[in-house]
Amino acid sequence: MSTKRAYAESSEQSEEITPFQTYEEVHLALQAARRGGHDDIARDTRRALLTSTCVMLPDAIRQAGVRLAVSLCAHPEADARKVSQTLAAALPDAAPSLRCEIYGALQRLQELKDVHLDLADNVRKDLNAAQPHVRSAALSILGTGASRFLDDAHAGVRLAALRAVRRQQLQSGILPETLYAVCVGAASDDAELVRLAAVDLVWAIGSRYADMETGRLRLVDDAFVRCCDLVGDVSARVRVRAATMLGRFRGVNVQQLAQTFNKKAVTQRAPRGYKGRNRGLRGQATPVGDSDARGARLLDAGAAGAFVHALEDEQFEVRLAAIGSIVELSRESRDFTTRAVDFLVDMFNDSSDAVRVASMRALVALGKVAPLQVTAEQLAIVTAALDDASARVRQRLYEVASCLALPSVTALQTLAQALGRSVVRHVEDQQFVYAALRQLGNNNAHCIGMQLARALLNISEHYLSREPRVDDASYAGVVVLLMNSHRQLTALPDYVFAHLPYLRDKHPGSLPPDVIDLVPTRLPHVRQMLERPAADSHAATLVRADARAFVTANVETIGTQLAAEEVDVDRLQAAAKAIAAEPLAERRELAIAQYADLAGLALQARQLFADSDALLRTRAIDLAARIMRGAYACDARTLGLDPAARRALAHLRLFAHAAWLAAHEPSAYDERVVRVMHDELHVRVGPKSTLQEGNFQSQLLQLIANFRPLSFVPRGQCQYATAEYLSQASRTLEASHRFPSRVRVHAKLRGVARRDRVRVRVTMPTQQAIVTMPRLDALRPCAPAGWILDWPAPVELPLGAGEPARVLSVPALIHPADAPWSDAFVVAAKPVPMDYDIADYYQLAPEGVCVDLAPPQSTSISAVEFRPPPSVHTRG
Repeated sequence: MSTKRAYAESSEQSEEITPFQTYEEVHLALQAARRGGHDDIARDTRRALLTSTCVMLPDAIRQAGVRLAVSLCAHPEADARKVSQTLAAALPDAAPSLRCEIYGALQRLQELKDVHLDLADNVRKDLNAAQPHVRSAALSILGTGASRFLDDAHAGVRLAALRAVRRQQLQSGILPETLYAVCVGAASDDAELVRLAAVDLVWAIGSRYADMETGRLRLVDDAFVRCCDLVGDVSARVRVRAATMLGRFRGVNVQQLAQTFNKKAVTQRAPRGYKGRNRGLRGQATPVGDSDARGARLLDAGAAGAFVHALEDEQFEVRLAAIGSIVELSRESRDFTTRAVDFLVDMFNDSSDAVRVASMRALVALGKVAPLQVTAEQLAIVTAALDDASARVRQRLYEVASCLALPSVTALQTLAQALGRSVVRHVEDQQFVYAALRQLGNNNAHCIGMQLARALLNISEHYLSREPRVDDASYAGVVVLLMNSHRQLTALPDYVFAHLPYLRDKHPGSLPPDVIDLVPTRLPHVRQMLERPAADSHAATLVRADARAFVTANVETIGTQLAAEEVDVDRLQAAAKAIAAEPLAERRELAIAQYADLAGLALQARQLFADSDALLRTRAIDLAARIMRGAYACDARTLGLDPAARRALAHLRLFAHAAWLAAHEPSAYDERVVRVMHDELHVRVGPKSTLQEGNFQSQLLQLIANFRPLSFVPRGQCQYATAEYLSQASRTLEASHRFPSRVRVHAKLRGVARRDRVRVRVTMPTQQAIVTMPRLDALRPCAPAGWILDWPAPVELPLGAGEPARVLSVPALIHPADAPWSDAFVVAAKPVPMDYDIADYYQLAPEGVCVDLAPPQSTSISAVEFRPPPSVHTRG
């Protein structure tokens, strides 16, 4: 059926449906299809087909119509077979570029909808086309026979042929072994993408016919050698793919695996252009089974040093892929695992955090099979890496340490002392260090005796030893190590055994279950204490249930107090402190506790205004500032508050505003400032405000006297915004007055829904706060409502600063202020001076109130004199 006849029949059936006339119309329809914004799928599909088959339209619009028709076929109601038939009918009269687009569309329909058409005549014609992109497109839907195009003159056609062969193998599982020599030749092709596709086929054929003999090597060994050779490819993408595919080989000869770590053979490795492999034109492979002297030498050197090459590659992606393959191949040979440990430990000094962590994970995976045997040099690398600034790296190092089998008592003592220093320096790593020491004691029980115990505990053979503190983290780690060796160390001082009951309950799981058997019989009271059952999971569940009931009871107390006529301030704040001190409190309960504390402060301020003493009212300025800051902090940092809870916080801010105004004498105001503050308070109270201008001060006191906190019951789950510093700020920086310096803030933010609310606040020595908004690309999403902030905040030194200036930097959230100008004064807790300039007052208005997400980091900036670099025109 010709194209014109198909278009005529489609027009008769569609009646009023007309094709798209411009590219913009098709583009908008394509975007709507990807968003799922089409109501009538059948009508839109017919219109797209009319556009693709209309010979009066330019080819660019027709190609866009083909893409639109394929996108609409993703909908269940679309008739994919009819679309395929219509597009196939348009092939004979289509231009080359349109034919390529149609072939691509038919291939996608085959994959998505399993629609197969007989296109042998069209494909046969286009496979002999002069245009290489037409031949490549025809190969995309070719079922069989694509291998004869692997020697095509154009790289795109060779790539399409390799992909067609791979697709055929995935669909039917048929991959003839005769293609191996051709794929090996393609692995040395000039085109990067061809070599990239050939790597997969070399592995697939070599694994499929693993035991087939090729003269001197089995096919799987030969394929492994070929992939090892590609690890030294000039393209980084090919090197990454080759290093990844090495880990997928199974049943490789042990000698070939051992050669991958042979450093000496790397220097003897033949270059890529060595004529022993390609004696003629590029792409013609050496026949399988070639066993002449030069060919045998090359095969021997092909796998040698492959992983040495990959682990020293300049691209960290290649190093990561090599580490993953080493872990997979370690299951094949124990000797390979032993060789791999040496190189993986060397990767601890890599410049990339990802590579260091990956090498540590690899060692942990190897250590789970059998303890890792390390030398003194390797142990020195491990202990030196324990000072890493990254908590993630240190935690992986502790896992590596738990898998080590040390050769001597001295080595075990060195590692134990290094772990002791680490647990003192990094208190947050305590549980990870104790877990490492527990496993270390199990793996190295043969090295643990009284000699090591005296050295670690600093016990003298001639003098009495001083009893260490039971809460000393380093001492507790030594006891964990010694007890988990299950050795009868009865010569230890009695205080070591007396500390065991405390350490068992303080650090659950650190001591062995049968620790009572290690206590000497001369200490019956210690054995009696250890016979008491430990806090098991059931007891822990009961403790958590009691804590939950305790928190719930305090929440109910807060609700009862807020609903009562007369609120007991002491009881309200006591319940709030009890919830805040309980570690098992949820985010919603913490928000309730914070609100209760603010409500208690508001009631205290109300009591101050009930007294006639004017001096007591001045204290209300500080209370109003605390209430305002706390209400904004609770509102900004608690994600998930419902409108009723937000109204309760806004009600507290209204009270703080009124209390701050009432705490000042009317004569202390500039008349223009008073007007703006009163206007903002009117807006804050709402349209039903009864505040009058004549008796404004008395009505403020009446508003404060009638204040009652609203009920605060957040619905659903809440998240609390926090920030965790990922790297410490630079302790010292040098800057010039002419050029601003930059303080880097690198932190992980949690519970932040909108990144446009994130700010970085830098406080200067003059207490001036500089708030900057990071660029959007400085905030990288890492989790739901989680971001990684990496922003260098600009800092300008004040003129005349000779001594080093200490600045504080902290990530913060900006919250829109209810009354921007008034809240700026209230939050700062500063009275308004008599001679305050109204122009400065309006300039003070910020975009909102900044709420800190973490304690600030301190940086010292030293002022240096700026000296331009010397030039060739400068006289000496």
